[in-house]
Amino acid sequence: MTRKVHGRPRCPECRAAVLEAVHDMLRGHSLQSMTIEGIARRAGVGKQTIYRWWKGKADLVMEALGELTCEAVRPPESGSLENDLATYLAQAFEAIEQWSAQHLRCLMVEAQLDEEFRRKFRERFLEKRRCSLKRLFEAARERGELPTEDDADLAADMVFGMMWYRLLVGHAPLDARYAGDIARLIAKSFT
Repeated sequence: MTRKVHGRPRCPECRAAVLEAVHDMLRGHSLQSMTIEGIARRAGVGKQTIYRWWKGKADLVMEALGELTCEAVRPPESGSLENDLATYLAQAFEAIEQWSAQHLRCLMVEAQLDEEFRRKFRERFLEKRRCSLKRLFEAARERGELPTEDDADLAADMVFGMMWYRLLVGHAPLDARYAGDIARLIAKSFT
């Protein structure tokens, strides 16, 4: 039985234009100052096109940041948990500090205010980052650097807990030094 698809499918060129407009605007605007009208104008599409595919600015920014993150952060494979994790986190922290810190904070706030967005943020954005990090931990487990599969989940919670705390509180920078400190702590905790 063939399933009917309702609504128009996304035009790949329009989607790319909208996300490119959001990418450009992320570098110079806060989430609050961005408007759907401004994004549509910059992308050369109608507001209806945006609202047909995204619920609002938070959904757009989440998708755009997800794409940028995938491009900027690649799990390394040096053969050492501490080195791989330090490199991975340094890449992530550099990307956050360069263009996404304020936007990630805004998305986390939105996730606390809107239960539907929280679910989407967790499933579509946070879980992808978590899976990427867990692949790094799984490789370490296969090399004998993490004793069990459960340790990969715990290590991921530790990493993201430390990252989000520093990102949200802002008491100290997210930088390569902190990435190395986290990697050292995680490697020592599980060996």
